[in-house]
Amino acid sequence: MLLIQILLPISAKRGRALLQRSQEVLSKKFGGVTCYSRAPAEGLWEEGESGRTIKDEVIVIEVMIESIDKAWWQNYRQTLEKDLQQEEIIIRALSFEKI
Repeated sequence: MLLIQILLPISAKRGRALLQRSQEVLSKKFGGVTCYSRAPAEGLWEEGESGRTIKDEVIVIEVMIESIDKAWWQNYRQTLEKDLQQEEIIIRALSFEKI
């Protein structure tokens, strides 16, 4: 099985509204979704040549799936990036075994 994790920035414009919409879309498509939204995590990184430190508050959204449709996930990531006006949204797939 695979665990898909989306690191969704909520400090960006429309972040909270998009979080709710993402939960609905993913739950309907995959039959369930988990959202860690009580205490947003902080993401820090250095911006390109300026070296300026950028900070985002992110919420982790998780979906468990049997197999991955990379084209669907790439399209979904691009939609999120456009809607949130983000250079990059991280979506990662982790292999796991249910016990």
